[in-house]
Amino acid sequence: LFRLFQRVQAHGAAVLVRVAQDRRVQDAAGETTRVRAQAQALRPGLARKTIALPTRGGVRARTATVAVGWAATTLAAPWLQPGEPPIAGWVVRVWEPEP
Repeated sequence: LFRLFQRVQAHGAAVLVRVAQDRRVQDAAGETTRVRAQAQALRPGLARKTIALPTRGGVRARTATVAVGWAATTLAAPWLQPGEPPIAGWVVRVWEPEP
């Protein structure tokens, strides 16, 4: 995945990736943390949006108000690729504060 990010940035493009593993990142202060911890620490309510959720898995359709938070981050190289420069990016969290 890290190599994919490198290639995408080399071409001046961007990607949105849902994180499945808790990767090492650096926050704006340069502190090393984990991406999930950084996402959980985002200020709630940077933006709110009401969205329509369709019927899914026997749960009826409804509307939900979600909160969106984001912050600049730096993805550290994986331990299998020592010496690779970190990659600048964003961590974005979307959640329903009052389900």
